[in-house]
Amino acid sequence: MVFRLCCLIIFAIPLSVYSQYYTKLFEDLIPREITKNAKYIEMTETNFETYADIHPDLVYYYIEYLNSFLAKKINKPALNYFNILAHYRKKYETEKQDWLTKQKEEIELKVENRFKREKITSYIANFQKPSEPYSITPPDLPINENLKNYVCYAILSQSDTLSYNAGEDYQSKINKKAAFDNLKFNESIKNLEGDDDTDRSKAAIQIVRKWYLFSEATLERFGSKPGYDLHNLLESMYDKIETKNLTKIFINVSGILPALQQLPKTDKLIFTGDKTYDLNSEIVYYAIAKVGFGAHIRLKDEKLPFSFIEITGAYILFQDPKVKDKEFNIRLGQTTRILGQSYVEVQNYILGEIKSGSSYGISLDFNTPVAYFTDNISFDLGIELAHFEYKSYVTFLHESYRVKYGVRQDYKAVTDKRTVTQNKFLVMPKFSFNYSPLKELDARLSLAANRYDVFFELALKMKMISF
Repeated sequence: MVFRLCCLIIFAIPLSVYSQYYTKLFEDLIPREITKNAKYIEMTETNFETYADIHPDLVYYYIEYLNSFLAKKINKPALNYFNILAHYRKKYETEKQDWLTKQKEEIELKVENRFKREKITSYIANFQKPSEPYSITPPDLPINENLKNYVCYAILSQSDTLSYNAGEDYQSKINKKAAFDNLKFNESIKNLEGDDDTDRSKAAIQIVRKWYLFSEATLERFGSKPGYDLHNLLESMYDKIETKNLTKIFINVSGILPALQQLPKTDKLIFTGDKTYDLNSEIVYYAIAKVGFGAHIRLKDEKLPFSFIEITGAYILFQDPKVKDKEFNIRLGQTTRILGQSYVEVQNYILGEIKSGSSYGISLDFNTPVAYFTDNISFDLGIELAHFEYKSYVTFLHESYRVKYGVRQDYKAVTDKRTVTQNKFLVMPKFSFNYSPLKELDARLSLAANRYDVFFELALKMKMISF
């Protein structure tokens, strides 16, 4: 029980159900206390798997620790190989992360296609973890180099029929096995089908698991290094990536800051007799937001001018329109008809009130980059097509009467309402700064303008679907 708690707390390795491959392979090298207890076997097998995945030499140090701690009852970490095991675990984990970093650097130097380069480095980043150096200096304890070489060779061979022979030169066996595996690996990678990303992905995972066979830092230990490294495999794995994810659908939400629209200062009303009268009031509408969907269509893999085109359709939202210079009791027009020498019929149209009505707009934008300042910031040019419809409600007084010998008779007054609808179509060049802080999120500051209209727009675009 003491051993179980100690390993759980010190090593912090999760337990899971494994086969007894390593505990059987190294049965003659580990204490009998382990092989007699099913719980110890399960935990020890888990630890063997973990250390073998980091570096085969850790399994040897773990065996030495088990013998010192359980068989010899040595509890001090400086004397029971615990400090040596912890030191080399950190050392090999750091070397593995350094090797992965080097693979990313190789890709960044070799792969000119930016889109492919980002895909590959992102794939490698999935295996990277932060590593911290271990500050404890490993104590000077006896190391059986030939036994350590045997353990390493047994892990590389994956054979359950091996047994330790002190007279064998296991370092030479390691070198031969590594050279054979490297040759076989190179041949198998070259024979992978060009479009079979699944097989290549599996091969990439195997390379990461056996990183020590590919790292310059461990070249002396294993004697040879494959000519086909992780970055080579991933580059070929993404050879046809440019044919994928050509289009992305995104949601576009924009705030317009502020929007200035110069409508015609005069509305037109047509009254009885097809006469037209001018309204001397200006109604101003302010657009405040746009909501819509768009498509990002990639034309080139590199982040270069004209490498993509974006098409966005949006519904434009307005705040309540405002009426400027609202006037009352303005005589819009008067008609007079002489009925006889003594009678005159008069009809007046007098403006009462103007109220703003509902309005809406739709737009269609086209944008493409013309310059990149950094990987995430570009200057875009485009064109915006927009259609607006505005409504106003006008109340006026229609009065009629007769004048006989200078006296007004038969006076009638009727209040009437008319709806004034205006349509406006705009074509505006658009200038934008585009910033991509995240892979699927863009922020854009735009200016769209023509002779009469100016729109400052701040947009957020979230990419949702790729195909």
